[in-house]
Amino acid sequence: MAYSTHRRAEVWWGYRCVLSLLEELQENPAADRDIADIGKDFGITVPDFAKIPLPEAPDTAQMDAIFADVKGKTQKMRDNADPKVQNMVEGAVEVTFQEFKKVHGIHPLDLVKQLGARLAQDRVPIDPASPVFAARDDLRAKLQAVQKETVDTIKSVLPPKVPQHEKKVRDNALNAVYRWVVAPDEVNSKACLDNGNEYPDTPPAGLLALSAF
Repeated sequence: MAYSTHRRAEVWWGYRCVLSLLEELQENPAADRDIADIGKDFGITVPDFAKIPLPEAPDTAQMDAIFADVKGKTQKMRDNADPKVQNMVEGAVEVTFQEFKKVHGIHPLDLVKQLGARLAQDRVPIDPASPVFAARDDLRAKLQAVQKETVDTIKSVLPPKVPQHEKKVRDNALNAVYRWVVAPDEVNSKACLDNGNEYPDTPPAGLLALSAF
């Protein structure tokens, strides 16, 4: 919406936003970040929406109740079924099971029992002495060494911060923007460019000056 407005109006809007932000920062100053914080955390943070919950251990009592209910309903069906039809169906099912056993070497009912016993077993505990953890710790140590070396190199070439100078440059940029809004001529436009280029990485005053230019 601001981009679609008149250029002087949108720069004035940005100017008022910057003043409002500076007032807010006086009441609640932003925490100063150190270069050493960059790349310091080597952990992987998984957002909540991407986390996969671990399956809960099966409720043995609930499973027993379900099996008992199924067994009772099955027996009720057997009692009400025609014996001849029941024998024919059970015989056909057993033939199918035997064919399954010929191919896979195990009766389906025995397979179900094995799976049930396997689910009931406790999970295999994680071995803290696993080579995977040793490799992880070695990689983390190497990354920390590289990160420290990189930070030390950057700090050795960066000039120290001078708050008074930063405030002066910021005020100069805002004054140049104000003058441009009042009179958007070539002289004031050039002043916005010069002040914005002097300290372009001081948002948002430097960026506002370049925007006005």
